[in-house]
Amino acid sequence: MNRREFLKKSGQAALAIGAGLTLEEILSSCATTETEDGLLKDASEKPRTVIYPPLKNDKVQPPAEGCYIGFRRVFQNLGSPQAITESIRKAREIVGHIRDIGELRETMIQRRNQQPDLVKSRINNYVEHYQKALGQIPHNLMIMETVWLWYTFPTWEAEILAKKGVTPFLMAQVGSEIPISPYMNLDLREIIKGTYDSYIKDFAEGARQFGEKYGGFFISTMQEMNGFWMPWHSDPKTFKKAWQHIWEKFEEAGANRYATWVWSPDAPDIGAPTNYRLSENPEWYYPGDDYVDWIGWSAYARASIPHQDRSFKALNETICNKMHSNHKGKPLMQTEFGKTDDFRQQSWLRDAFQTIKSWPEMKAAVYWDISDSPLNEDYMLNSRSLEFYKEILKDPYFIMA
Repeated sequence: MNRREFLKKSGQAALAIGAGLTLEEILSSCATTETEDGLLKDASEKPRTVIYPPLKNDKVQPPAEGCYIGFRRVFQNLGSPQAITESIRKAREIVGHIRDIGELRETMIQRRNQQPDLVKSRINNYVEHYQKALGQIPHNLMIMETVWLWYTFPTWEAEILAKKGVTPFLMAQVGSEIPISPYMNLDLREIIKGTYDSYIKDFAEGARQFGEKYGGFFISTMQEMNGFWMPWHSDPKTFKKAWQHIWEKFEEAGANRYATWVWSPDAPDIGAPTNYRLSENPEWYYPGDDYVDWIGWSAYARASIPHQDRSFKALNETICNKMHSNHKGKPLMQTEFGKTDDFRQQSWLRDAFQTIKSWPEMKAAVYWDISDSPLNEDYMLNSRSLEFYKEILKDPYFIMA
C-alpha cells in the first residue's frame, strides 16, 4: 500500500469512527453557451454563460448564473491513532454477535431511536457553526455519518436542514473501507441480483416521503468508484449495473421525483508518477444520462503529496474540460475539494474561487471542511480562511441558503 492509498483509507475510516460518540454514529434540451469548443477560459477573458436545461420534476435545479456553496463538516478531534483503533475495537465488540445484515440494521435503528437529541444536535451544530463564522447558512450540507442504503433514510437530519433552508446532500453508502461488521458492505453483484432490495426500497420510501414535504435534495453513492482504494471499486460493467439497479428502486418508489443524483468519481492524478496513479478513467464508470442528474468529482491539494499540492485550477481544469465536453447537458459540481490547513490555505482558496467564477459550467462546490485524523490531512478552514470565505461570499455569484 502506497502513501496515497493509506491516506485515503485512514481518512475515510476516521470519518466513520469519529463522526460521533455512539455505535449509531460510528456505523452510522442541451446546454447552451457562448462558446462551442468547451474549453475553459481565464477570468480576464470575456465571461461566458452556461445555461443547463431544467431537470425534471422537483429536483435541485442548477442556477442560471452563479455557484451553490456547500460544506461537509465534522467537529470532533478524533484523537490519536491509538484512540481510533480502540474505538474500532469497542464497536466491533458491540456488533460481534450480529449474524446478518438484517440484525445489524435493526440494532442500529434501535440505538438511533434511543438518542435522537444527539443526532439532531450534531446537525444543528454544523449549521450554527457556519452561520456564526460566515454570517450565512450554506446552500447545501453533506451528510455521511448515518446514511447507508441498507439502513434507513436520515429523516431527522434532512428535516432539520430543510427547515433551515439548507439543501441536504446525502452520501448514501453501500459499505465502509474498514467495516466493523462483515455485513456492512454490500456486494455489488448481490445488489444487481436484488438481494438487498427490501432495504433499498425502504430507504427510497423515506426519501420520497421527505421529498413530498420538503422538495429536492442531492444524493450520491459509491463515490470515487474509479479509485482502487474504495471497497466498491469493481469492474465498470458491474458498477454501472449496481448504480442503475439502485436508481431503479428509487424510481419504483417515486423518490426520483426529488432525488437529484450526483455521480462523483475521483479526479485522476494530474502530473503523478505512473506508479502513483490509483484512479482509472472515470468515464468507464459513467452509468448513463438517464441515471445521473449532476456530475461531480473530488480533488484535494494535499501538502503531504507534492504532486497533489497544486492550485485548484491545476488540479481540476483537465477533468472539468472533459466532463463538460463529454456531458454538455449535465451541470457540474465540485463534490469534494480541500486544501491542507497550512500557511497557503487562504491564497489557495483565493485561486479556487476566482477559478470557479471563471468556469460557468460549475454550478456547485462543496468544501471538505474536515480534520480527518492524525493519520490524514487536516483540511479544516482556519480562522484566516473563514474570514476570507466570509468576504468572498459577499459576491452574489456564490449562492448560499
